[in-house]
Amino acid sequence: MHRLDLSAANVINTVAGIGLEIKQDRGKVDMCKAIEDLKAESRAEGREEGHTKGRAETIEQTVAMLRNMKIPKETILSELQRTFSLSEEEADRIYNAK
Repeated sequence: MHRLDLSAANVINTVAGIGLEIKQDRGKVDMCKAIEDLKAESRAEGREEGHTKGRAETIEQTVAMLRNMKIPKETILSELQRTFSLSEEEADRIYNAK
């Protein structure tokens, strides 16, 4: 296990600007644990961003498909609200974006 003095860990954290959550144990910091925690947090953020982007693309594709099928606007808006749990305003904004 790689441990650093608290002051050294704080300097690295500040200079690098990486926002490590520093937990000390007897005046030492487990940098491996801090870096693993940072990596796990970054992966979680990436998954959430991917999910959000994928959902937005799915909604846009759904609108395009329903428009191509000549489905009335009111029906499309209703289906967007029901299927994707959107508010009336969100559905209307998405519908009018294209």
